[in-house]
Amino acid sequence: MATKACDITGIVALACARHGCFVPNSFADMYLGEQQKNIDFILLRLIQILGLDPAQGLFFIYDIVCQYIINLLKRIGKDLPEDLTIEQAIDLFHVHCHKDECFFRYATTFIPGAGVVAAQILESLWSTLNTISPKLRTSTLPHRAESLDDHACDSNHKKLLAMTDTLRSKYLDAKIMTKKAQDNYSTIVQSIDPVILHIWEEQIMRAEKDRVKDISVMDVYQAQVPSVLTSSESGSEPGRGRTGSDRELTLQEQWMEFALLLEDTQLVFQFMESFFLTMIILEYNSKT
Repeated sequence: MATKACDITGIVALACARHGCFVPNSFADMYLGEQQKNIDFILLRLIQILGLDPAQGLFFIYDIVCQYIINLLKRIGKDLPEDLTIEQAIDLFHVHCHKDECFFRYATTFIPGAGVVAAQILESLWSTLNTISPKLRTSTLPHRAESLDDHACDSNHKKLLAMTDTLRSKYLDAKIMTKKAQDNYSTIVQSIDPVILHIWEEQIMRAEKDRVKDISVMDVYQAQVPSVLTSSESGSEPGRGRTGSDRELTLQEQWMEFALLLEDTQLVFQFMESFFLTMIILEYNSKT
């Protein structure tokens, strides 16, 4: 995008989030930024190349899937297999840059079957392709396409050869992580009222079941902080809070005030430390 002299401004591709292999024939050129039609094209190619069974479903992870998925059926719904379920998610690196509700709705942490996956495998794949991209900027378009294909196939071949050792080491790490997670869960459950725990479990199961139909049901994971305001001392209507300095602060406002007070206190201590250090240096210089 830095110059108007380029025929192609970038590429977009799909890869397996679990094993990091490029999906064959899933590369697409970009001409005016990252447009949705580019992603639509490679998504349809993925379904065609892999022969995806609708009963299997598709777990699609994209850094802006919250915007991309809105009108997906209007754009390519007629080209998608019938009864295909598309689970949408955002990788753990980008999801923290979105709105708060995006974290609970699209983070892989809260999606059943996602497992522990960062979904940032393409970043490591781009780092390899970026070593050859400067040499391809002045090449012919067919030669550029062949070179990218060669390097993508070489990357897949190397991953295939090392797959056994990689999966073995990850399996051993997963056993340790699972044991720690189970121990932590057991410790937390012991401190929760069984009735409350049962209600929470039912809410989570209901949200996971209806997630594909209505993504907003995942908001149940958010902390429910009620905004409670006290009634006025002058006998105002119940439910109507005070205004100005007489109003009782909500829990969120109390935490914000506490954080600001803590920050101010740190600044005061830093100033005092600098002041006393300066006085000690001046006193030492005067004696010497």
